[in-house]
Amino acid sequence: MGFLPVTKTWEHIAIEYEGGEVVLRFREFRQTLKLFKKVERYGENKVVVSSSGWYESEQVVERDVPKFFLMMRSGAMLCIGTPRCDNEYGDDSVVLKIVDREGED
Repeated sequence: MGFLPVTKTWEHIAIEYEGGEVVLRFREFRQTLKLFKKVERYGENKVVVSSSGWYESEQVVERDVPKFFLMMRSGAMLCIGTPRCDNEYGDDSVVLKIVDREGED
């Protein structure tokens, strides 16, 4: 009997988008996130992430491809790579992992 490979990610909050328009408020981090589709611009397989800290800017998350973000107490939110450890970015921030799971059963 062998060992199975284990993939460990270090997110603090995992969000799985399953359709519709979603609004999430994080008062402690002064953030409002919106997840929604823009089919005419990005197609069916992508969800748009909009943050109150980005003003008019948007990020796109492809279906089944996780994207990581760093939400800081100052109200800023950054797109980051996969974190290497739990406290890589310190205590004044939260790592979000957002995945588009729309259409899965």
